Amino acid sequence: MDLYLTIAGQPHWVELKHWLIGHQRGVRWSPSSYFGDPTSVGISPDVEKLKALDASGERGLLILMTANPDPQAWRDGLDKFHAKFAPRMLRSHSDPTDFPTSYFLGLLEVL
Repeated sequence: MDLYLTIAGQPHWVELKHWLIGHQRGVRWSPSSYFGDPTSVGISPDVEKLKALDASGERGLLILMTANPDPQAWRDGLDKFHAKFAPRMLRSHSDPTDFPTSYFLGLLEVL
């Protein structure tokens, strides 16, 4: 894990990621590109690592996206993850509308 915190006696494990949103080398990258990728480019392996940890703690991912995806693209990406990697489940605790167009910090809780 990239980050471990104890808050009010409760453990918190956090995996940190960076996703480029937009065009790079002729490819358009969106949240769905990453959410649906089963390799280390996506988050599926990270979710597996987090799920293997003590369930009494909080487990999450903090994803810096440059640039900010629109809210529908964020929701579509989450939907793609849930459809492709069920029964794994994530809950979003941030919204692209709360950030400028240049970046978004997506906070996901592993359920």
